Amino acid sequence: MTNTLIFVDLASDDPAAAATFYADVFGWENDPRPHGIYHRMVPGGFFKHKDGSDSEIGNLHLGIFDAANARPHPDPAGVAPRELTTAGRKARIWILIDNPIGDNFRPENELKGRRLSGFDASNAVRMTKVSDGQLILRERIIGIARESGVRVMDPYLMLCTGTECARLDQEGVPIYKDADHLRASFIYAHAAMIDAALGMAPETAGLKKMPVRN
Repeated sequence: MTNTLIFVDLASDDPAAAATFYADVFGWENDPRPHGIYHRMVPGGFFKHKDGSDSEIGNLHLGIFDAANARPHPDPAGVAPRELTTAGRKARIWILIDNPIGDNFRPENELKGRRLSGFDASNAVRMTKVSDGQLILRERIIGIARESGVRVMDPYLMLCTGTECARLDQEGVPIYKDADHLRASFIYAHAAMIDAALGMAPETAGLKKMPVRN
């Protein structure tokens, strides 16, 4: 689960001014999307190795959104609440758990045959076991999120049953493009977890709806 992501948005009644403050004080890049509604703050630089050298992982970004118009939302004007109070708009934090990974998810494992004679995937097994380590880490992340009031976008709820997860869809088409990454076409057609996390109505198509844990 090397690609688990954390998203943090801060509410403001003046996102442009808040973004300018962070840019001036910390030297962060101010990326308006659009100006005054949502500003992505880019610190730059990289996480450090234990020896102090740069790793390949860039520093996390920070979002600043307008409390009076919290995007994204199907309605361009947003919805209530529209104020900064303990019961109104406050920091939004999501954790996107990485999908199951491993060599057993590689699509080429299900193809039998040779290049000249053709390939056959008719005997492919749709489900495969996910490692115990990934399951333990997932439960640990969910537990921390629940205690912290953070919302979790969890692909396991769509892909997995118990300790086994899908590597083919119902039509026998591979879900993965390699041992780690889901195919873009599958995500586009089936994943409703992002919309659910943002409070939007999910599409009706999909293997299962992608519930979001509170």
